[in-house]
Amino acid sequence: MKKTAYLLLLVMICFSHSASAADVQKEASSVIAWPSDLPPQISLLETTPLYAEPDFSTSSWASLTPQKVEVMGSKFEASYMQQADATSWLQIKTSWLGTMWVPVDNHKLGFISPVSLDLDLAADTPLYDQPFHESANGAVLSPQTVHAKAEFRSPSGFYALQIETAWRGDQWLINPELAVPDAKSHAFGTALNPDYGDHMTVNRLYTVHVGDRTYLTGQFTLDDTAWQIGRIHPGPMEKYVWGTISFWQLSGEIVTSAPYAIYNPEGAGHGVTSPLLIPVDNMAETAQLATLQNTFPYYFGLPLPPFYQFEDDEGKALLGILHMQKNGDFTVARAWISGKVAGAHMYDITLSFYDKQQLLLGQSHIHQRLIGPQTPQVAGSQGEGTPYLIDLIGTGDWSSYDHAVMHVDHIAD
Repeated sequence: MKKTAYLLLLVMICFSHSASAADVQKEASSVIAWPSDLPPQISLLETTPLYAEPDFSTSSWASLTPQKVEVMGSKFEASYMQQADATSWLQIKTSWLGTMWVPVDNHKLGFISPVSLDLDLAADTPLYDQPFHESANGAVLSPQTVHAKAEFRSPSGFYALQIETAWRGDQWLINPELAVPDAKSHAFGTALNPDYGDHMTVNRLYTVHVGDRTYLTGQFTLDDTAWQIGRIHPGPMEKYVWGTISFWQLSGEIVTSAPYAIYNPEGAGHGVTSPLLIPVDNMAETAQLATLQNTFPYYFGLPLPPFYQFEDDEGKALLGILHMQKNGDFTVARAWISGKVAGAHMYDITLSFYDKQQLLLGQSHIHQRLIGPQTPQVAGSQGEGTPYLIDLIGTGDWSSYDHAVMHVDHIAD
């Protein structure tokens, strides 16, 4: 009897250990790997609580003072970190408690690294004790040359520079307005989003070389109307607007892009105008046009499901234009697109736009990977595959075209 009880107890212990191991494995599998293109360490800017689980309803075990920490993974996908008003849960390694979780506001989630740059300030510039807006101290620098010793970069697009001052010690600059020397700059036209048009823009857009850095400088403007256009009405606590600035070649390819985040002190529903300064890749200077993508306020494309106006003469692809906006010598547009050739392929497509007199107004080139239906049974009503929302750019003003011709130039695997 005692032997039977002992065996039963042993089985229960083994089952308990097995279940615990399964639970640990289940929890571990829910951790999303830290993106390989981000530094392995982040800089905690404030005293930050530690949690055993990524859950505010649990109790904090301890806190970490500002320091660099090694990141093991996150609770959410990397794209979530681009939402400047959101809070991410990061799994970090500690020397005394092992693996723990920390909550970090996305506009404070980033990396401090040393730089050595001389910046020519072009306007009165507020100072901050830390690289976030909540640390504004009321001090202002008049236009002058300052030396930057460190930078803070965030996946959310938030960016700040630490400078040396004789009267307040080390201070931070957020979106300072820099002087633009003609010899070291590349000018772009206004960057906009075809869904919002003139209601969301970056004007006076230049690349500027400072030391070994290339910066994009400009003036971001969002008016009150944009919040209604976006068809979403967030609460007043959202204090940031954000998105991506993409740099295009006329072939339809995006050569590089950079996230941005702008502080909006009055919150959602209100407009904001602010200088913009973000680091960009040198490839930006090979582009012909810049546009705004993946923006907040969000825009939900209608109609749903997708509709298609155009089909090429060989029946390989479908396209339907939603919005168009003239932008200097170019036109930008938002469109649905879908491939009809089975499988995943890279499409090169040319759209030619005409007026009623058959005069060519302009052209747009599309370079896009599309997934066509594997069988007729899974195809859409017009034989299409997976629908995609894309942006188009092109030369000329075809914002009021009469008709268009679509041609698939090339399809590659």
